[in-house]
Amino acid sequence: MLSMEAFRVKKNGKTLDYRVGQQLDLDQVSKHFKNRFNVQKIWQEKRHVVGWVEKTGKEYFLKLSTTEGIGVRSETEKVWNEEFNKYSNSPQFKVPKNLEDGHYKGLYYLAMDRFEGPFVCDMEGKNNLIEQNIDRIISLSEHIQSLPLDIPVNDAIRNPNHQEWFRLKTKSWLDAVPKDAEEYGLGELWELVNEGANRLSEKPRHGDFAPWHLIVLPQGKLGLIDGEHSHSHGVENYDICYFIQRVHTVLGIPDLALKIFNRLIGRGYDKEKLRTVLTSRAIGGFLDQSFGSNPNYDREVEFKSWVLMEI
Repeated sequence: MLSMEAFRVKKNGKTLDYRVGQQLDLDQVSKHFKNRFNVQKIWQEKRHVVGWVEKTGKEYFLKLSTTEGIGVRSETEKVWNEEFNKYSNSPQFKVPKNLEDGHYKGLYYLAMDRFEGPFVCDMEGKNNLIEQNIDRIISLSEHIQSLPLDIPVNDAIRNPNHQEWFRLKTKSWLDAVPKDAEEYGLGELWELVNEGANRLSEKPRHGDFAPWHLIVLPQGKLGLIDGEHSHSHGVENYDICYFIQRVHTVLGIPDLALKIFNRLIGRGYDKEKLRTVLTSRAIGGFLDQSFGSNPNYDREVEFKSWVLMEI
């Protein structure tokens, strides 16, 4: 049986899973929230019921967790929104401001600003605006690292030392990888993470810094949503390395991933530190792919080779 430690959180002494959601009755959900908002649209996604609502003439985004464990992650998003907006004075980078939160039948919900604009790129690779925004994307990841954010780790895996937490989290991904992915020699990747972690400094992170969570806003601004995996005790460069891995494996655009990497090197980033975090993300990529209905690890193998031999 695979280890699911990588997908567990803790709250009030309970260990909860946040990976799999449940189906909710949308009519009942809509009826409940009509007492608080003008509900424009409600729909079910994998782990949340989401919707567009209006209050006092302004539109908001509603996010309702479908399990208690998922709700713990959504509570982290609330704290991320609060902390970013508390400390960031940037006119260029925006994170939603919270309107209100609460519970529906014991399930946590959060209502926050609704951002209007295209994603930097969606998961299908459509409307790709990444290349023209590379410098702004990098600068946003650096801006996050500059803020004195206070966001606790709520994973079941906890360690006060950021380097050890990074090791343990990566190892939890490795332990959850099924045997068909293990055959690609992921132990080699783990050894590099284990050895390189000691060189990484502690920095805050968004944790899910993907193209489909970045929104091009009016007047040259960049919006960032979905801070469920944020915390203050990450390792440096995690967000931008996460972004590179998503561009390479999910979008399947290795040339663009290399262009972003080279831009980082041109800005004075340490190549070996980047390689350590990218190696961790390579392990995470194999795990992500394993959850597909028909896993195909071709892109993950290409990314592994790129990290180990080409950069």
